Amino acid sequence: MAPIKVKLISGAMLSMVLGLAFTAAQAAVINCKGGTCDGTSSSDTITGTAGVDNIHGLAGSDFIRGLASNDSCGGGGGNDTIECGAGKDYHQGGPNDDTLDGSLDGVQDTYKGGNGGADTFLYNTLQSGPDRILDFNEGGATPGDVVKLTNVTTTQLQAVYSNTLEAGDPGVTQSNGNLVINFTPVSGTGSDTLTLIGLANSSLAVGTDIVGSP
Repeated sequence: MAPIKVKLISGAMLSMVLGLAFTAAQAAVINCKGGTCDGTSSSDTITGTAGVDNIHGLAGSDFIRGLASNDSCGGGGGNDTIECGAGKDYHQGGPNDDTLDGSLDGVQDTYKGGNGGADTFLYNTLQSGPDRILDFNEGGATPGDVVKLTNVTTTQLQAVYSNTLEAGDPGVTQSNGNLVINFTPVSGTGSDTLTLIGLANSSLAVGTDIVGSP
């Protein structure tokens, strides 16, 4: 039997290795102190404050919560989930498949999915407020962005718009080059308006580009 070789690791080296592993594990949870708050290259959970936060998730698939006030929440690389919380917030994804979710506070939020990826924009037609999407990329034959309505079904959408939603449909208008959707025909009095910037002449496929909850 061949002799067993044992390679000894110095105490200093072992401490460094364990320290790096512990740091990497702990880096995933970040509680912001207010102002600018950066994530790491790992997949972080980042929580803002009741004040104004400017959160950058950086790399990794991050979960970002902005809490209150008018925050700016950016995911960066990775498949991020961004919930900026109450207030007039700015949500920005990145190059991957992100989920952007505004607060149910009736205040206008602005969303930018980012270049690349198939992003999901969550929207409640009665509580989200007059939100705006800056860079909606229709899916069509290839995977693209989707507006997911959290309080109505796809069947309800089809009952009003059939297979496509476009200017001239009930509650849908053009304004300054934008597609403006008032959801009153779908969810009744008190419904909010969603604006898709630059898509005045576009048609959204019901069930693909805009869907309801199951």
